[in-house]
Amino acid sequence: MKVCWNITNRCNRNCKFCFRDKASNELSLDYNLQVLNNLEKLNVTKISYSGGEALLYEGIEKLFRASKE
Repeated sequence: MKVCWNITNRCNRNCKFCFRDKASNELSLDYNLQVLNNLEKLNVTKISYSGGEALLYEGIEKLFRASKE
């Protein structure tokens, strides 16, 4: 199973066509690690990180590492 995960709504651009919800809050890294654990239990084998700009999420490296495991 594949998942497209909108990990953040932060972005360093302001495109007129963007659909992101600029008002929503980010979830903590600890919470997202729990979500990742639940995705594993659901047999998710591929994750596409998205959002706004996924690389602006403060814990993205840790999520990448945990995803790889």
